[in-house]
Amino acid sequence: MCARFTRRQFVGMTGAVAGFALLQACAPAPTPTPVPPKPAAPAAKAPAAAAKGTVSEWGWVNWAENDKWKGLDGRPPREHFEGETGIKLEYTNYAYADYLAALKTALPAGAGPDVFEINWQVLQPYASPDIVLPLDDLAKVTWGDWKKQFIPGLIDEVDRLGRGQAYFIPIYGQLLGYLFYSLPIFEKNKLSVPKTWAEFEAVCETLKKSGAIPLAVGGKDFWQQVDWFMSLTEVAAPGKLDEVQRGNGKLTDKDIVQTMHLHKKIYTSGWFAEGALGVPTAGGSQLFHEGKAAMMLLGTHVISWSKVATLKEASLTWGTFVVPDSKGLVATAWAMSIPKAAKNRDQAWRLVQWSSAEKGQEIVAAAPEPPAHMKYKMAGVGTVFDKNIIEPLIENMARGKNRLRWMECSALIDAVGPVMQGVASNQLTPEAAMAELEKTRETRCQK
Repeated sequence: MCARFTRRQFVGMTGAVAGFALLQACAPAPTPTPVPPKPAAPAAKAPAAAAKGTVSEWGWVNWAENDKWKGLDGRPPREHFEGETGIKLEYTNYAYADYLAALKTALPAGAGPDVFEINWQVLQPYASPDIVLPLDDLAKVTWGDWKKQFIPGLIDEVDRLGRGQAYFIPIYGQLLGYLFYSLPIFEKNKLSVPKTWAEFEAVCETLKKSGAIPLAVGGKDFWQQVDWFMSLTEVAAPGKLDEVQRGNGKLTDKDIVQTMHLHKKIYTSGWFAEGALGVPTAGGSQLFHEGKAAMMLLGTHVISWSKVATLKEASLTWGTFVVPDSKGLVATAWAMSIPKAAKNRDQAWRLVQWSSAEKGQEIVAAAPEPPAHMKYKMAGVGTVFDKNIIEPLIENMARGKNRLRWMECSALIDAVGPVMQGVASNQLTPEAAMAELEKTRETRCQK
């Protein structure tokens, strides 16, 4: 049972110190041997004087050392964090599939790290105070009305998954359901950006007849199929997927089944490159980069996949628009959680705090990725690329309505890719595919 503090006692604590007291009171480490208390960290406003020690982190984005995160000044995040806080960062990087397997074994057994990286899919099975520390009260002590300081769509995910508690703090977001398009190819074929799905289909047909590949996609990677599915549900039945996940309706309802009919038409009409089902994401992107494909379904994350020099070269050749009749999918691309069994909880919170609201956000912006904290802005490349790509995407992140990157149930997420491929290869009818998804939802997803 949590220890109680009077309001006077609680308010009298400084941010990090009060946070440490909350963590110790509400989520003690599961160990039979009492551990002597560590020195409390001082307030968050003085990171250079924060308590020293060690913090362990597991993840898949290599937050400590990856070259992607050196755009600020050539130094990796580890150097910045350790230099500013005096805390040693012990980072373990995994391939994504291996990471999911490691968490599945470690977290329920209380054998995980002090901090683990998450997206919706990663955290969903563990969103319980028995496994993960609730962070809302701690965030309030540290930042005040903290939710107003982050991109609204990301906070929607925090609230949706936590059902009243914050089990993670977002580090950076994504905007999915957007198409990048080739300005030269569109100009050559006298095409304008389609505003409706009917116009989009007409553009695809014109491009196909011209000899260009209308759409580049990596159909081999199921997450690409999930992005398509979520975008197309908003074309076929706006808001219906969200309603179904809240218990209102089924995936076999006639309106949302139209999603799979749209998907089938894209493949059978030849608007994707031949063999798209067997091409990984990188292969699909390459067709677009080489000027062979006119459009590419991706989002803000593709920006940081390219070198800044490449972006400057592409400045005059890329534009972007949302999937017609749909909405951008605002999402948490990457966030941090603290396991209940974390051994170094004060250092763990200091890492989360630094990554989500301090220098870590500057590093994210320089990557460039969209920072979760609204104080920080995604870095441009100094050309019209900023106006054509970055500004529209970031503007829509702030006002997007359809705000779930992943569906709520991880089993349903896993089922989408195979049935989408089944429809595209004519092994499943659209109705049969949606019936498979509804069966998964009813039998394997939480009520």
